[in-house]
Amino acid sequence: MGKSLLEGNMIQILRRLILERHDVDINAQDGGGNTALHYATVNSQFSLVEALLMKGANVNIINIQGITPAHSAAIQNNINLSLLFLLHGSDIELATPEGKLLGDLATDAQLKQSLFGLRTSLTNPLCISYLDLSFVEGIKLGSLGICMCPGRIQKKIWARDFQLDLEYLIQANCEVLVSVITRKELNEMGLTYFIENVNKKGIESFQISVSNNWPNVPNSFDEFQVMTVNVIKRLLKGKRVVVHCDSGKSRSIFFGAAILLLLGANIEKAKQIFRGINEELSNPAHILYLNKIKYKSLEEYREKQQPSKVEAGESDSEAEPEQRPLNDTTFSV
Repeated sequence: MGKSLLEGNMIQILRRLILERHDVDINAQDGGGNTALHYATVNSQFSLVEALLMKGANVNIINIQGITPAHSAAIQNNINLSLLFLLHGSDIELATPEGKLLGDLATDAQLKQSLFGLRTSLTNPLCISYLDLSFVEGIKLGSLGICMCPGRIQKKIWARDFQLDLEYLIQANCEVLVSVITRKELNEMGLTYFIENVNKKGIESFQISVSNNWPNVPNSFDEFQVMTVNVIKRLLKGKRVVVHCDSGKSRSIFFGAAILLLLGANIEKAKQIFRGINEELSNPAHILYLNKIKYKSLEEYREKQQPSKVEAGESDSEAEPEQRPLNDTTFSV
């Protein structure tokens, strides 16, 4: 009880010193080698830690036990403080006297990976970049975005958490997720039941197999067009659609460009739209492929969406093009 009271009083004193004094050595150490940042960290005082860091507190300073504030945050599995310390230069290779690194001290899986220097769902939250569809006049559309693969795993670089990324998609009101990636890639990332798990969360999921190897085009031209038509239908219903590949770059951009063309853009307009989110439609094989696609005008397509089909008793599943299994043919130009 006495120790808790003492630390509580110290926190109040530290807070007053930080807010009211300008002549205090922010990295001064007590007899145990602890700094104000050590005490604020042990007591999980996030706002005080932020204030100390803004004043120049050293996140890597060691006490007589060989422990830094960053070590303390890792031991507590304090995700918020650990990420804050990473942003302020905590040394992930600075070990304790027992030889343990930051990643060794944490037990939370994502935090552990983050502290070993990998990019995770904590250090790099899933980011959806939405395309500007304002060029489509007179029609109210949903939204179309691109992102990297939820749960992406890439040796020594990415160690994302699928469930965390899926929760982000739900919070972002994603209603349709389009996977422009092969089943083999998903399996290699440990995402064998990716599509099924996405569907279980109430997000409609489509997958089209497009290899990550050059020229990065679909095996089935017909399957590709069926998929784009399905996405257009969702956009016309006002749904929020997100497209991903592994990195959220080349193949996602390719599929997104196909949607833009169906909505009435040309290649140059599509390039301009992608530049608006700091991306480039530049793969020559993709551009050649896109130029070969013959789409009907959007107005012609919309005429098929009139209530006459429903009145005729046709169900939604009957009205939509059926997704056929991918074949082994390779598209060549």
